[in-house]
Amino acid sequence: MKPKREKKPKKSKRTQASSPNKNGRPTKRVDEVIERVLEGLSMGTPLTLICSEEGMPSPRTIYDWMAEDEGLSAHIARAREAGFDRIAMDALEIADTPQEGVERIDTPDGPRIKRGDMLGHRRLQVETRLKLLAKWDPKRYGDKITQEISGPDGGPIQTVEEYRPTEADEAILLRIAAKRDEIRKSREAEEDAE
Repeated sequence: MKPKREKKPKKSKRTQASSPNKNGRPTKRVDEVIERVLEGLSMGTPLTLICSEEGMPSPRTIYDWMAEDEGLSAHIARAREAGFDRIAMDALEIADTPQEGVERIDTPDGPRIKRGDMLGHRRLQVETRLKLLAKWDPKRYGDKITQEISGPDGGPIQTVEEYRPTEADEAILLRIAAKRDEIRKSREAEEDAE
């Protein structure tokens, strides 16, 4: 008879997940990391792009730090505002700076090359930045929308209250009218008797 081999207990998924991962992203709050995040945001770089760099924590970790520290949250908000201004400045610079390029057009006579300002490309770059700014900071960069409510012919609004009695209301009104008529007849009879 062969002796039974003792099996080593397998680590459960829970045990494996709770063991520290030496290759994972950092989660401990470090001032240098926060400075890199603030600097990147103030330059207009999105948080996800900043956090994709080597040695940076995930965006979720940054949001957790912000939830724990209102001061950090305020610093990040100010850095984002500065970054939005930077993106707006970049949009102006792109719009003001001609960018020469080559456009190839295939014709029946063969390819034709056209050199000139890449206006369509620059327009796309500017519009993309402005649309992102309008979404990220609508108070400062969004289109101003005003709604005006007025009455007929631009006059003031007129409110009209309209009451439509239900069947129960009509029954009550009929009883009140009958009682009123009864009281009126009894008063007239008293006046005639006097």
